[in-house]
Amino acid sequence: MSTRIEPIAEDAHSTGATREAALVEEPTAPDFGWALAQDDAEHQRLAQVARRCQELNPLAAAELPLETLHAPITGEQLVTAFYRGAARWRAERFTRGSPEAQRLAVGLAELLAGARESLRFPTILAQWLRELRLACPPPSPPGDAARATAIGLARQAIQLAQDARWAEAQALADRAAALHPRLPRARVVQIVTALALGGMSLADGALNLQALAVRGNEEASAVWRLAGELLRVARLHSLAERLAVDARRAEAGVAILDEPGAPADKAPASSGMVTQIAPSDQLLRTTFGELG
Repeated sequence: MSTRIEPIAEDAHSTGATREAALVEEPTAPDFGWALAQDDAEHQRLAQVARRCQELNPLAAAELPLETLHAPITGEQLVTAFYRGAARWRAERFTRGSPEAQRLAVGLAELLAGARESLRFPTILAQWLRELRLACPPPSPPGDAARATAIGLARQAIQLAQDARWAEAQALADRAAALHPRLPRARVVQIVTALALGGMSLADGALNLQALAVRGNEEASAVWRLAGELLRVARLHSLAERLAVDARRAEAGVAILDEPGAPADKAPASSGMVTQIAPSDQLLRTTFGELG
């Protein structure tokens, strides 16, 4: 005997019908509006990243947080962040997007693919990092009191570093940089103390010093002279001499497009980092007040 499924009774007063009806859920339509909003947000971010990579440089695809962008960082960390960003914005993710999103994704993927060869050159990485730092300053400058405190801490850190008290100098420089992220002297001490304490390789130290977000010949030459002075105390002579050359050229107002001392055919031309640099006799007359 075949089994027949009886329809639910239409009598609303039937207890059994009410109980069965309660188990029947109304079908819910998928929330396509939410999905479209998410797609729009991703496409807007894609457009922002593509524009920043075109206007600044390919490292913008890494989308480094401000606190990471302005802190000492290694070349390996920069390269890792670049590849992570390139994977996030790969063209395949947008094959079902709008024609505009697909066009942006393909163009960005081509730009990033063409930039990979340049990742091998620390000078270009330094240039890209410096450009990003200049274009993306810390959120807000400190007040007068915080700025004065940071400058005082930086001066103390410099004195400690000149006495080769590296760990103490590093602690004060870290505090100064936290108070005033745009203070070049604090960044110099952070980098040099990391080198002296073995926390950073010489190559990464050079990259970070070249990537300091300094403006103008006077500020740049003062930065290089301070760094050279502290590096000589740390007995890192090769890097100190390179920075001495940079300081001389900065005061002379020469734009350096390649790594100091590197043959022109060994590295691709960089796109706009101006390393400022001045006469060697002035290295003996370093005045740290120029870095305020």
